[in-house]
This record gives sequence, structure tokens and C-alpha cells, in this order.
Amino acid sequence: FESWSMDVPTFVNRYTVHPDFGAPVSAAPYLGPDTGAFWEKPEELVALLSDVSAYRPREWILKHGTDAVSAMAFQKLVGL
Repeated sequence: FESWSMDVPTFVNRYTVHPDFGAPVSAAPYLGPDTGAFWEKPEELVALLSDVSAYRPREWILKHGTDAVSAMAFQKLVGL
């Protein structure tokens, strides 16, 4: 969230099963088309880094990750 709030996307190495435990995992549950992307091969990462302007992580944070948004969600949850 800190990187996204500074408008810096994140690129996460994808693996669908934890290599040590064999269990399904998600290394970045909030990662999406606005905030960054997963990559598997080094050349995919190079391609992603070549066009970071395609992402809008700050906009995503302002819409989904501010204290005000969290407070409103909490109020809905408790019925206020």
C-alpha cells in the first residue's frame, strides 16, 4: 500500500503453490490491473518495467485504501 500511495506499481513473482509446503498461496491478494502485475519469467518482468505508466496505483488507493473508505466499510459492517 505504501508504494501504491506513492503511485509506484508492484510486480510480484507468481507461484501458485508454496515451494516449501506445497500449499496454494497468494503473495499479493490486492494486486490488480491498476496496481501492478504478476510475472513468472525474468523477461516478463523486464517487459512490465518498460511501461509502468500503464498502472494507476494511487487512484486505486484513493478509491479502496484510505482510512475514510475503511471507516465507512466498518460502519456498514456494524450497521451504522
